[in-house]
Amino acid sequence: MHFLVSSVLSASIIKLRSDGLTTGRFEYAFEGVQYDGYVALPRNMSKNDGLLPTALVIHGAMGEGKNEQFRAEQLARLGFAAFAVDLFGQDKRFETAFGGGEAVSQSYSNMTKLHRQLGAQIKALASRYPADPDNAIVAGYCYGGNIALEYVRGDFPYIHAAVSFHGTFMGANSTTMVEPLNAAVQVHHADDDFQELDFSGGGGGSWGPAGIARRKLQLPRYFSENRRPRKEPSVLTELEGEMRKAGLARWTTLRYGRTGHAWTYPEGPEYKEFESVSAHDASFALYRQLGIVGGTVLPSPAPPCQPCPGGSFASNDDIRRLLFASTEYCC
Repeated sequence: MHFLVSSVLSASIIKLRSDGLTTGRFEYAFEGVQYDGYVALPRNMSKNDGLLPTALVIHGAMGEGKNEQFRAEQLARLGFAAFAVDLFGQDKRFETAFGGGEAVSQSYSNMTKLHRQLGAQIKALASRYPADPDNAIVAGYCYGGNIALEYVRGDFPYIHAAVSFHGTFMGANSTTMVEPLNAAVQVHHADDDFQELDFSGGGGGSWGPAGIARRKLQLPRYFSENRRPRKEPSVLTELEGEMRKAGLARWTTLRYGRTGHAWTYPEGPEYKEFESVSAHDASFALYRQLGIVGGTVLPSPAPPCQPCPGGSFASNDDIRRLLFASTEYCC
C-alpha cells in the first residue's frame, strides 16, 4: 500500500513493508530550500492512531544516506517515528566526507539559522506523521554527532536525549550549553579519533577549502601506524568540561580504545562491529530508562524467508550483517 501526501510545503510517498515497517522519502521545505529525508514508522499508522515518540537521525558530512536510513529503521522498531533528516538540501549527497566539507562549513556559518533549521525538522515530520513534537530524541553521526549536541545547546526543550556517535567536534563554531538543560546526553568517542591528534601548524579546525586540502595530506599519516602526538587537552575532555560547567544533569561519555573515527559505518575502513553494537545498545537502553519507549515494538529483522541457494538458510554471520550492516543484505 502506498500513501501520497503533498502540498506546497511537503510531499511524501511511504510504503508499508512486509516486515511491518512503513518507510519512504519525505520532501519538505525550509526557508525556500527543498530538503529530502527518510521516514520510518513501526507500522501503518496515521495521526488518528495517536502519537509516537520522535527520533531524529542526523547524517555526517556525506549527507543523508543508507547508514542513517538503517539507523532510523532500528529506532522505528523500538517504537519511534524516526526521521533521517537532510540538513544540506535535496540532492546534496557526497561520496566522501571531504566532498561535503563545504556544506558543513556553510551549515556552521550561521548558527542562528542552523538552530532555526533544527527546530524545523520535527515540525515538518509532525505535520505529516504521528510524531509527538514534545517527546523526542536525537542521534547523530560525525558532523551529525555535533549537531545532536546543538539540540542541547539550543532552545529545544522537547529533546529528552541526545546521542553523539563519533561526533566531529573540531571546526564547529558551536554555541555553548547553558542552563536550563533538559536532555540526557550520551557521547560515544573513539580514542584514536583524528581529533585527538596534534595537527599543529595552520589551525586544524577549519572545514573550509584550505582545511580540507590540509587534511587530505594529513589523514594518510593518521591511518598509518606512525600516529601523530595527541592533543592536550582531549576534545572529549573539553566537551566534558562544557557539560559540567553548564550543569547538565545527565551526561555520559564513553571512549572506545584502539578505535578510529567513523567506527559505526559498516562500509568504512574504521568499522568496529563490537563497539558499534555496544554503543547503539547503550543508546537504546537510555531511551528505555528515560521512559521514552518501552520494549521492542517489532521483532528484529528475520532471516530471509526464501531459502538461500543450495536450500540452506542464512548463517549466523549473515544474520549479524543483516542486523547491523545493511537492510538490503540477503544471503
